Amino acid sequence: MAILAKGEAESEVPKATYDAYGSNCDVYLVELHRDNSTALYDNLKDHKIEEPKHYFGVVTAER
Repeated sequence: MAILAKGEAESEVPKATYDAYGSNCDVYLVELHRDNSTALYDNLKDHKIEEPKHYFGVVTAER
């Protein structure tokens, strides 16, 4: 019974959060994007992305 009560109590917090954001879904999405971006940039701050020098199989309009 205690495990069930704990699970129900823990599920109330996200439910209340989602209910609060229900009418303001744009706010929720912006905060979610911010959190994802923050985590991504913190973990990849020393990573360098380079564009490839050669493209194979690309057809261009200019010939």
